[in-house]
Amino acid sequence: MWEDDAWDDLLSAIGEQSVVPIIGPELVVVEVDGEREPLTRFVARTLHARLPWPGGAPASVDATSLNDVASTFIRMSPDPERQRKTITKEIGRVLTETDFPTPEPLRKLAEITPLRLFVNLTFDDLLERALMEVRYSGAPNELQFRSHIYSTNQANDIDLTPAAMNMTRVYNLLGRVAPGKPYVLTEEDLLEHIRNFQGESTRPTNLFETLNRNNLLFLGEGYTDWLARFFLRATKNAPLSWQRTVREFVADDRARVDANFVAFLRQFSRATQLFPGSAVDFVDELHQRWKALDRPNRPTRQWHEPPPNAIFLSYTRADVAQVRTFKQALEAHGVTTWFDEDQLESGDPWLERIEQYIKSQALLFVPILSEATEARAQGKFRREWACAVDRNKDHTGSGIPFIVPIGLKGTSFRRVPPVFREADIKEHDGGVGTERAVARIAEIVTMLKNEGV
Repeated sequence: MWEDDAWDDLLSAIGEQSVVPIIGPELVVVEVDGEREPLTRFVARTLHARLPWPGGAPASVDATSLNDVASTFIRMSPDPERQRKTITKEIGRVLTETDFPTPEPLRKLAEITPLRLFVNLTFDDLLERALMEVRYSGAPNELQFRSHIYSTNQANDIDLTPAAMNMTRVYNLLGRVAPGKPYVLTEEDLLEHIRNFQGESTRPTNLFETLNRNNLLFLGEGYTDWLARFFLRATKNAPLSWQRTVREFVADDRARVDANFVAFLRQFSRATQLFPGSAVDFVDELHQRWKALDRPNRPTRQWHEPPPNAIFLSYTRADVAQVRTFKQALEAHGVTTWFDEDQLESGDPWLERIEQYIKSQALLFVPILSEATEARAQGKFRREWACAVDRNKDHTGSGIPFIVPIGLKGTSFRRVPPVFREADIKEHDGGVGTERAVARIAEIVTMLKNEGV
């Protein structure tokens, strides 16, 4: 389930700032009596010992499972809300009494700076502490860091402004331990939260739209088979079996050995990659691979608006030299073109503006197809393709296409949308093929101008 190109695709997507990590309890590892264990397991054992069990804790309770300890204690009383308040108070005491250092896996993720938005599925603040310590020496200002806490009474949605997208943000999707505040303690709580995510007034719409449009990195959630399926589906706007331009990468001790969950992914969600090791092992390897790329820190670029009614050239960074020559050939014929050359240097924090330009302002969409695009299962260019395919529907039956694919010599065109293959793909070869391609695009531009576009 972990394909050969999964690491390359993930690292490339991180560089393009199109990955959102979703952090589960397996990554929040603390050291107790010389042994490392998830914080939730330590809390479960402490609660098991401290809670005022009527007649003692049942022998059937798994003292290492927070869900088992909490749900059993709550069921043993005719006043479950009172029991829950007791648990919340004890968890607060445990977190106050223990001053664990920030877990190393969280610190390693914090060092991968293109990761800007994190979704936290634990009830502690250790992820936030790791990000603030690593990135801002423990003292970020309000323009650098922001924390959101979901509540069933107030969705506390994220902003999608350029300034917000450049911040480090943590969205505590399952709440935070606090008296009188809703948070996920048991698996039943999680089901109720997932149900609330579907409500119009209780759904953080911007957050879920961001999750839908980005690659997701599920790290150590530890959910059972059906809960994992429900949660995975809740992050997407369409069935998992539908073709999409983004992927999910899952590193989870429980999921990787759950035969039913693995079979489900193989049959219905082949885009989802399942790492064969633990979440901690995954972060170790991801951190090592990212550091090996030796990416320099570059200043955030400013957005430069493309000219109106320009030809949008879509490409992957390996083909930039050929894209430049093709752009020059088009402009020599008086055709205004634009492509995001800055993306090569710094990743694209302005992806939404680029996609909006494709959807509403570009005159034509010209994807540059090559063996480099064939080799990559996902990437920024495929998201651009998806936007163009959607807009191309507006041209149905008009006789004037919106998409004009250009192929580099030797391209097989196996991994392109059907509408690309159905088009008359011209070749950019630097010679006669390029002349024909430029002439075809210039002809379409003339047709559009005659139509008053």
